[in-house]
Amino acid sequence: MANSDGGAIVVEGYYDKAVRWDSLSSARIELSRRNWLPSLKIDQAPGVDQHSGALTLFDSMGTKITGLTGNVAMNQPHLNPGTERIKLDFFPSDSTYSFEFGAVQGGLWDFVFIVRDAQSEMEFKLRKTLK
Repeated sequence: MANSDGGAIVVEGYYDKAVRWDSLSSARIELSRRNWLPSLKIDQAPGVDQHSGALTLFDSMGTKITGLTGNVAMNQPHLNPGTERIKLDFFPSDSTYSFEFGAVQGGLWDFVFIVRDAQSEMEFKLRKTLK
């Protein structure tokens, strides 16, 4: 039986995030304004220390979105947010934005994406359970 929740967690960069709230909020709204739908697939091969993720973005007609740049940060929602950003690499053959990450403990993970096109920046979060 747990007698403690572990106490408060210091959130790195908390003040900077508060200052940037307006721009972050508009970046989050931009994705839904465009009616883009993200899809994330994670490949975790057993016994391998390097894993990969593939992000695909679709417009409202189901067409894959290309020509973006961006990155992703990973963290477990109940722990301090990760600050390391991993660059997304675009693969034209299947119109996906891929990234690699090292071995992680299993459980619930948030993937916080920031993607940019020529006009704006968008931020969105996808949640996955990893093994």
